[in-house]
Amino acid sequence: IPSTNNPIYGLYVDGIRDAARQAGYSVVLSKPAGDVDSAKETDARLLSEQRAAGVIITYAGWHEQVFWLMRRGVQVVCIDHRVPGCDRITLDNPDAMRQAVVHLVRLGHRAIGVITGPIHVASERERLVGYRRAMREHGLALERPLQVIAPEFTDECGYAMARDALTRAGRPSALIVGSSTLIAGVLLATVEMGMQVPNDLALVGLGELSWSRALISPITSIVEPA
Repeated sequence: IPSTNNPIYGLYVDGIRDAARQAGYSVVLSKPAGDVDSAKETDARLLSEQRAAGVIITYAGWHEQVFWLMRRGVQVVCIDHRVPGCDRITLDNPDAMRQAVVHLVRLGHRAIGVITGPIHVASERERLVGYRRAMREHGLALERPLQVIAPEFTDECGYAMARDALTRAGRPSALIVGSSTLIAGVLLATVEMGMQVPNDLALVGLGELSWSRALISPITSIVEPA
């Protein structure tokens, strides 16, 4: 799993451990830090040498290591991203975004913006595609300024991207945030701009937002079945 503040990975680990225990397996957890590229190579080599029964990889960027392990007969499963020829378990990202758009359309919104994470990540690309497809299906204009792509999954990027989307002329009345790691930054931006959710801006987040219930105005969220 990656070094990240995204709570979804903790839920992944809980599910993996439960299923492994029921099947009579133990789990070795690796969370790379420092030189990530070097750590990936070291981890892949150790997993092969220790004859791991299988490897579950929960984030993008391991393509070369996945191929290396598979060539050595190690069974590999990827979660929420795609590597050619490798088994995978993924969320239906386009449909998740469709649900978000449908929800907002039913509330009467037509200027619906989106903030996604980096589109070199397959799941983020799929979410952007799903948003665009759903907007077209409802006859809504696809305005480029309303489609904001964050360069990283951080609070700072969520803040900066929200400021960018909400300070333009013709700002959105509703905003879909494609990653829970960006939501806190988006909320901070709305507070600093004196906006109230949902009165001034309807907000839908995709991902685990268990803390949302503690807010004065809880955020609508589409929860991934982690």
